[in-house]
Amino acid sequence: MSFNLPMTPFTLLLLTCCLLGYSVAEEILVNSCRVLDKSGVTYKLSGDIEVSATPGFTCLDIIGHNIILDGNGHEISSSTLRPSSSFGIRFSGSHVTVKNMRVKNFYTGLLANGKHGKVHNNLITKASTGIDVTATHNDISFNVIRDFVDVESPAGIYVYFPSITPVASDITISHNVISDISGETFVLGISLYYAKDVYIAQNSISNISGGFFNEAISINSDSEAKLVANTIDGISSGLGGAHMLDLPAGHVPIGDSFVSV
Repeated sequence: MSFNLPMTPFTLLLLTCCLLGYSVAEEILVNSCRVLDKSGVTYKLSGDIEVSATPGFTCLDIIGHNIILDGNGHEISSSTLRPSSSFGIRFSGSHVTVKNMRVKNFYTGLLANGKHGKVHNNLITKASTGIDVTATHNDISFNVIRDFVDVESPAGIYVYFPSITPVASDITISHNVISDISGETFVLGISLYYAKDVYIAQNSISNISGGFFNEAISINSDSEAKLVANTIDGISSGLGGAHMLDLPAGHVPIGDSFVSV
């Protein structure tokens, strides 16, 4: 038996993948808030999503594994400003990639609660916490986090492990731009709690202001990090200093640039 398949570009790609032993990943379009639970696929936004979020609401909840969420340049937003404990995106599955998203007006822009994740090239605005990391082996890179106003204790990127001893986290935070974060009490660009083996490199952090403690990078509670070539500018000193709070002995920043602090 023989089949006559039309030689379209997709057919050629399919035949090539079959001959080389590759598989073509399934792509699922997303146009509303939902649970993403099918492992091994790519979810791609087909347009902007606006929702009237309520406390505890999550717009895109990724519970499957080996998933790619591609925002395709589109935005998810809440029409109500920062409902408490609301999340734009949350992933608990492992090996999840979130990229090319715009997220606005959620209490937490993105929660990385699964291991071996990649959060790349996203824009997060008007949140209380931009990216919250609570699982090991995550790469948080090339994101823009900005425009947090009138928040009690905002943070651009917050790494937290609820433990009495530091966790060997193997987390990379690099090439992010964090700017224009203002609030009350603690105002933090990047903050670590109980996290070891964190690599913080080539981030740009500017205009952190309004609180009693304004910190560009805050390393607390026995956390350990290597800092390389971060640029820090325009941090209001407040009561707690401009850069580090309780930096552990032996963990001196390497190659950071401090301007107008």
